[in-house]
Amino acid sequence: MSTTPTSDLTLVRQAWEQWAKVGAGLSDVEWARPTRLTGWDVLTLYAHVARSVEVLAGLLDEPLPGTAPERADASAYFASFAGVREQAARQVDAVARRAAAAGPAPLVASLAGDGPAVLDRAEAAGEVTVGTVGGTIALPDYLLTRLVEATIHLLDLRHAVPGPGPAPEAVDRVVDVLVGIAGPVAFVESATGRADLSIFPLLA
Repeated sequence: MSTTPTSDLTLVRQAWEQWAKVGAGLSDVEWARPTRLTGWDVLTLYAHVARSVEVLAGLLDEPLPGTAPERADASAYFASFAGVREQAARQVDAVARRAAAAGPAPLVASLAGDGPAVLDRAEAAGEVTVGTVGGTIALPDYLLTRLVEATIHLLDLRHAVPGPGPAPEAVDRVVDVLVGIAGPVAFVESATGRADLSIFPLLA
């Protein structure tokens, strides 16, 4: 018996709720624990994910109705950073560290309190185009990029602080995006050792 797939917005909502619950239960020692992302402790990683709430709110404040998206989908959004990965990584690092400097409490509050309200706004906004650092993109596709970030980084978090991982449906959607970045044939041939593995990593 088939079931109706969970919407990406609902999956983002669930992911942010999970992050909020995790943050509410972390000890001082766990917040300071290093992650497998070079130079980032759990607090900095958490700050990076929590910032998605503020960024999404800002995009919803300035929608671009009637504008054709430059990015066809979430895969195209991530692929747009391919030539500037190092520069983008430096910017992401700096922003995450600034956010982390405020400490855990406002980060947890953002995901737990502001997150649901921002996603309610996103649901009401529908298919509108928004302007992001990766180019203009349809809001539903941008929400999928937030799911990718929340899901992959939850795996990073769980490497440092053991606990429940992301929802299987969320992981499935991440795989969809990764296949889209590489292209289905290139992904299959590389993943099965039939082609050059240099396409990996698709995301850092």
